[in-house]
Amino acid sequence: MKLNFKRAIFLFTFLLFILVFIIYALSTFFIVKYTLITSFKEKILMSQNLFSDSIKNDILTGFYAEVFRKCRLFYDSGSLKALQVHDSNGNVICNFPINKNITHSIGYIKTNTYFDERRNQVASTTIANYSDLSIKDALMKSIYAIILIIVVTAIILAFFVNYMSKYFGNPVQNISYLLQNSSIEEIAVQKISFKSNFYEIENLINSVAYMAKNIVSSQKQLVQKTESEAIAKVASQVVHDIRSPLSVLNIYLKRISTLPENERVFIRNATERIDDIANNLIRKLNKKSNLSENSISKEIISILIDKIVSEKRVQYSNKNIKINAFIDNDVLTQTSEVNSSKFQSVLSNLINNSVESIKYNGYVNVSLSIINNIFNVKIEDNGCGIPEEILQKVKEGGLTTKETGSGIGLSSSIDFIKSWFGNLSITSKVNEGTVITIKLPASDSPSWLPQIVHLQKDSTLVIFDDDESIHDVMRHKLKSIIKPEYNIIVKHFKNQLQFMDFYKSFNQKDKIFFFLDFELIGSNLTGIDLIKEYDLTNKSILITSRYDDFIVQEKCKEYGIKILPKSIAYYIPIEII
Repeated sequence: MKLNFKRAIFLFTFLLFILVFIIYALSTFFIVKYTLITSFKEKILMSQNLFSDSIKNDILTGFYAEVFRKCRLFYDSGSLKALQVHDSNGNVICNFPINKNITHSIGYIKTNTYFDERRNQVASTTIANYSDLSIKDALMKSIYAIILIIVVTAIILAFFVNYMSKYFGNPVQNISYLLQNSSIEEIAVQKISFKSNFYEIENLINSVAYMAKNIVSSQKQLVQKTESEAIAKVASQVVHDIRSPLSVLNIYLKRISTLPENERVFIRNATERIDDIANNLIRKLNKKSNLSENSISKEIISILIDKIVSEKRVQYSNKNIKINAFIDNDVLTQTSEVNSSKFQSVLSNLINNSVESIKYNGYVNVSLSIINNIFNVKIEDNGCGIPEEILQKVKEGGLTTKETGSGIGLSSSIDFIKSWFGNLSITSKVNEGTVITIKLPASDSPSWLPQIVHLQKDSTLVIFDDDESIHDVMRHKLKSIIKPEYNIIVKHFKNQLQFMDFYKSFNQKDKIFFFLDFELIGSNLTGIDLIKEYDLTNKSILITSRYDDFIVQEKCKEYGIKILPKSIAYYIPIEII
């Protein structure tokens, strides 16, 4: 049986008061009873002593008739059930038998009188049994009084507790009613009107409104996140599909020497444009799904620079400004501990400054090299430059000259670089241009990023990717590395069932290595799933464009899986052992 809050308060409080009062009443009753009995026995003993003293002289003089008369008077007083008096020789002087009309007594009381003051020789003995009716009458009167008090108190308590249960219970019931009959949106915007004499109750309803507001906000964010994730999933797949053939085009473009220069430039521009669109799309998605704005992690600087340069090419495609990236091959897999989002924002702001400083035709060159374990990132332009007298103020953030394109975000950029234990320097000449140099300490590579791939002689290399262009890239790379005498067999798979059939039937599982794609079109499994299922952690590398996905990275860290970004897969060193 369930009780409402107000009734529960009433019953609990009322029963508690009644229980306490009954305990108090019973305690009082027993105390009164004990006091009455003790007091009654003292009075009886005093009365019997007085009676014994009154018949002492009559017994000493032998006047037994007077003793008998006094015994009769004492017995007829109504409080005795039986009375006996004996002389010093034990002879009965008077004996009044038990009064049958008295059914209860307190027992026999015996007293003596003596011939001498030292009480050595007994003169007479009085034995009396007293009725307890007077005690019972007194106790009954006490019980009636206690019952009357209990009844009156219970009535008063009932009214008092009912009032208190309403006083405390009604606010809670009202809150319950309001919450049941109001929508969460109404609660969130505090359309429900509620007043109470209790600060805690009003604070509770305000807290409920605040919680409802958070729930509504979370629901909206969840809907937006779901929509964004759906869009991101499709866009990510589009980027994945674009990048694979694009990697092949970029590699072969560097090796084409038979085409005329103007045609090579045309093809290069086209591939750069496609690459820029893909990188820009990924960057926009990452901005929407960025999980941590302040976290610092080991990032591949070359890839971050490539993404930003691609984005800026798209952003300023309507300007006659060439934005170039020059990255040394030996830094392609090197990392530094930075915040990915903020580093890209710094680079983006600096390139924006350079572009805005160029009035007509111009260029912005972004280069990356490493010397003595220190990254050197240079942003060089042929813009208007920054006058020396205002350069210091620009660094300190005290001046912004947006009209000439100088100084935007420089102070913030310097602060960010310093927080990553780096430094930023600026050299500039008016009407010639500006060179900004960022120096960052290189870090140990993250656990998931391989620096070199070792292949055993007399072994098998399996390449599993759903895109034929990646197979072409790896064929081209391996052609100059794997010589016939190494006896290394290369197997290419694009279909999951063919891959699984091959591996199950393959006998020399200790002499095999895998390059696996993460996303497998038409399959519910990923490359990580296959590595886990077939226990390939120590003999495989995940080659994917999703290397910077936080979830992918965390899973690979958990299982000890190596990840290689597709954009630099062609450049990873491979050593035959």
